[in-house]
Amino acid sequence: MKRKTLSILILVVIGVILGVIAVNLLSSRPGMGAKESYELKDDEFRYLNPELISYREMRNYDLGLLSASGMAYYDESLWVVGSTSLLRIALDGSPADMSGIPSGSSCVAVDAEGVYVGFRTHVAHYAHDGSLLSVWPDLGEGSVISSLALHRDVVYVADAGKRRVLIYNRKGLLKGQFGGDSNSDQGFVVPDDQFDLLVNGHGELWVVNPGKRRFETYSDDGRMRACWQNTVTGIAGFQGPSNPGEIAVMEDGAFVTSETGLIRIKIHEPDGAFRSVVAAPELFKEEGRAPEVCVGKAGFIYALDFDRDMVRVFAPKTEQPE
Repeated sequence: MKRKTLSILILVVIGVILGVIAVNLLSSRPGMGAKESYELKDDEFRYLNPELISYREMRNYDLGLLSASGMAYYDESLWVVGSTSLLRIALDGSPADMSGIPSGSSCVAVDAEGVYVGFRTHVAHYAHDGSLLSVWPDLGEGSVISSLALHRDVVYVADAGKRRVLIYNRKGLLKGQFGGDSNSDQGFVVPDDQFDLLVNGHGELWVVNPGKRRFETYSDDGRMRACWQNTVTGIAGFQGPSNPGEIAVMEDGAFVTSETGLIRIKIHEPDGAFRSVVAAPELFKEEGRAPEVCVGKAGFIYALDFDRDMVRVFAPKTEQPE
């Protein structure tokens, strides 16, 4: 009886040892155990050193059922599009104004000439009071308008679907287009519908090449003038296969960047060097969409949180609370 019990015990021990060996072999195979490793790494980046954070969240604007799709800053107001509405939020506390627009808006840009709303395959021009002024020609199947930028008599349109930048005059006449660096076989690498551009205070057109995690500045004839790229691991770089998703520019030429996936909002110097963090990942939904970002007076940064359907207001820590 004792011999039989001992034999069973030995078999159990051998079984446990074999099981441990099998688990170790499986976890060491390519692709096995990678998810756990990534999650640990992701969690490590989610919580940042507070000394890196130069902004604090002051307040937010709940957008209710708007289902916002884009935001712009102009004339001390936030202009938000979504669902079938154009919403103007006056930052002085005045009542908000809302106008009806067709469904399917994707982005918006505003200046003294009016409100330009991007839809999937066309642009519409509105007056500040929301009245329609013109609808521009449709770009056709395959186009996905993702961003607009205004400068003097030019409207720049980012088309994520066809990975190109189109250049229009203010009447909606197409003046030119380009698809990225002509010396590159790939041009713009745009894995999804987040493809942003802007014009800085010097009149320079900057375009995010998200698949390369690179900022590129172009002349209107499509020549790349300069670029900077940041793929390093850690807070100084851009994580994931396609980032940043949204950008804005500050008065001193620094870039505000917003990343998708592991959401975080940061400031980079004009040459790409990391400056500071505006909002850490812990403030946002995990694996969410990069918030739209705008810069207002006194360095205030406004973030359109698509996942929570609200505008979040971040102020430099040197600013006093309202």
